[in-house]
Amino acid sequence: MVQQPRRTATTRDIFGPCRYRRDDVIVQFIGSMEVPRPTSRVEIVAAMRRIRYEFKAKGIKKKKVTLEVSVDGLKVMLRKKKKKQQWMEENKLYLMHHPIYRIFYVSHDSHDLKIFSYIARDGSSNTFKCNVFKSSKKIKDEKKL
Repeated sequence: MVQQPRRTATTRDIFGPCRYRRDDVIVQFIGSMEVPRPTSRVEIVAAMRRIRYEFKAKGIKKKKVTLEVSVDGLKVMLRKKKKKQQWMEENKLYLMHHPIYRIFYVSHDSHDLKIFSYIARDGSSNTFKCNVFKSSKKIKDEKKL
């Protein structure tokens, strides 16, 4: 009987295919603002609405961005078109990148299900920033049984 060489486990075998998965979502970036450390969901929703209405009052247009979600964290990239209407990786400008461990809270607006935000701690200044986005589709809040 010939013995097969023993195969060592790779990280893909241990963590599975989801470990390397990355999802890109096309959204509109409304704005970002420094907030004090929130202690309740009410404060978070209030900060999200304050950012939304302040940027709307100032007349600042929403930027089309790609929100890349992966195990590395959240990356927000500005979308730029090339002349031939093809999206190219080189044309993406990073607006911000937050590792998973720096993200403090993620929430959606219960009055407008297209609006969502996340609060992340800034590494250098140790302050919290709330980033608000608008999706093209409503976020489904119902659970399928």
